[in-house]
Amino acid sequence: MRRWMGEVLSGLRGGAWLSGVTTPLRGLVRLMRLDPAWPADFDLTTAGFVRSFLGPLLALPASLACDGLSHAAQGGAWPVSASLGQWAVVAAGYPLAVLTACALVGATRGFAAFVIVSNWASLLLYLALLALEPLALNAATSGAFEFASLLVAAGFMYLLWRAAWETLSHQLGVVILVVLLYLAAAAGAAALFPISP
Repeated sequence: MRRWMGEVLSGLRGGAWLSGVTTPLRGLVRLMRLDPAWPADFDLTTAGFVRSFLGPLLALPASLACDGLSHAAQGGAWPVSASLGQWAVVAAGYPLAVLTACALVGATRGFAAFVIVSNWASLLLYLALLALEPLALNAATSGAFEFASLLVAAGFMYLLWRAAWETLSHQLGVVILVVLLYLAAAAGAAALFPISP
């Protein structure tokens, strides 16, 4: 166990942690561009699987900042606990839902690789949304924010589609199911922990 944890933490020492974050982000861009070299940017080992959960953890501050700025722009009270609840439901619930679905359809072989990719994709999603958030603070640009946010969300769905296709199955039904499960997890999190002002 100690040796295994040493492998997990080895990628986080010194300056290696920054490379351990930026390299998968480059891999996500490659995956979206249909570049067959995308797997080279991901650590697809067991240690890499565990380390990939840094993606959602690093996405948490960006997610909280997006929620906080949105509530500040609308003048409503911000229930921080609801934002944390939504993040936790999606970060933990989505991989479990995908695992269950994959087990039911017999497509578990690439599950770990899919989770690695989708975990890092969550960081890319929230960094992109955070970059757009200043548009939401001005009434004159709020429409542009809504449109750009939809484009980012569509890009994220496409990324999940590509990840599922490359790692889990080339069956269209399985790929669609994996994408729909994310939407279901996000909707379930919003229902359990409403944060609208």
